[in-house]
Amino acid sequence: MKFLNVRLFIIIQLALSAFNFNAGAQDIHFSQYNSSPLTLNPALTGFYSGDYRFTFNYRSQWGSFTDSYRTLAGSFELTTMKSRMKDDYLGIGIQFFNDKAGEVELSTNMVALSAAYRKALGYRKRNALILGVQTGLLKQRINTGNLIFDSQYNGITADPNQPSGESITGASNPAFDLNVGLLFHSAPSRSFNFYLGGAYFHLLEPGISFITGSDYKLSAKYVAHGGAKIELSDLLNLLPSAMFVKQGGAWQVNAGTYLQFVLNDDDWEDLTAFSIGAWTRVATPMPDALIFGARMDYWHFVMSLTYDVNISPLNEVSRSRGAFEISLMYMGEFISRGQRRIAIPCPQL
Repeated sequence: MKFLNVRLFIIIQLALSAFNFNAGAQDIHFSQYNSSPLTLNPALTGFYSGDYRFTFNYRSQWGSFTDSYRTLAGSFELTTMKSRMKDDYLGIGIQFFNDKAGEVELSTNMVALSAAYRKALGYRKRNALILGVQTGLLKQRINTGNLIFDSQYNGITADPNQPSGESITGASNPAFDLNVGLLFHSAPSRSFNFYLGGAYFHLLEPGISFITGSDYKLSAKYVAHGGAKIELSDLLNLLPSAMFVKQGGAWQVNAGTYLQFVLNDDDWEDLTAFSIGAWTRVATPMPDALIFGARMDYWHFVMSLTYDVNISPLNEVSRSRGAFEISLMYMGEFISRGQRRIAIPCPQL
């Protein structure tokens, strides 16, 4: 069995605190942030061309020098009233994620419900404003069997069978969470389509702890993001995107683009295309990673693969090996295109 010495654990935490002062616990994050829409912005609920969407995400990080940090997420969304409401819709969704980190197996689990309403704007209905709300339950667990405390040192070695005298439980209290988001979407022309959004996560700053009576609260998180589809020619598109996140004293910026090669007639609902892309991530306040990715759009499926190349000072230990991610989306239809009344298609996330 692996054990984590508490002194070493404290040293690591102090080092991280010096780097991300006042950061507190940080939320999960994906390099493919657009492929996990409900963890990016509640207003993205239902923001796609179709009637329902399944999303699956998997991320593995730091496996080269420690027990890997693994994140698994999934969601299902449904848009309603596209055949009844002129130019508008109501989107509803459910999502979950599980995140497991390090030798102490700190796991974070969440289940959340989302809703978003889209309102078309302008005479030609080429713009839209979307408001989203998300509520959920958050709970954490830790493997206390992998902890060793000073009180378990018998003068020669650490004895995990000796009582620690600590009041740490293996599971935190469940915490209610509330998130809100806003999104602006516009299609000025057939060849240019963009969106800008913002979200406020942990509106109530829920208290969550492994110690009874603790007043620790999860820091609020602020997100700003945007993206576009720019048609360079009939067979070539540019899909730039960027994201800014701030939580506690930590912040990060991701920015980059896909270059998309269209393999059919670019039907926005039955697109077949192959994309390659690159992004950079800067985090509090130095370059953290270069991200390289590939994506395949086929019929109603979108599959993406990315790899993070670590360029932070940690690369001396990680040997530049960062994170591997895979995502899969499926978008389906209940109603025919003739019944669909949305004036403009949603851009590709």
